[in-house]
Amino acid sequence: MRGPALEKKGETALCNARVNARLGSRDCRARMHSIGVCGSVVQFLGHEASGVAVAAGLDVESARLGW
Repeated sequence: MRGPALEKKGETALCNARVNARLGSRDCRARMHSIGVCGSVVQFLGHEASGVAVAAGLDVESARLGW
C-alpha cells in the first residue's frame, strides 16, 4: 500500500506501508479513491478521504462492502 507522509515541513512524499492482512472484529478496510490534505490538521495527512469499503470485521454493522 502506498500512502502520504510528511518528509519535512512543507514537503510530502508517497511511501510504502505494510497492510495487516488480519482485520479485527471492529475494523474496516477501504480502497481509497481520493484524499485531501487539511491545512488545519497537518499531523494526519489524508484524513479527509473518499473510497470504497472492501473488507469488514464480524462486528462491523455500519459499512457496506462495495460502497
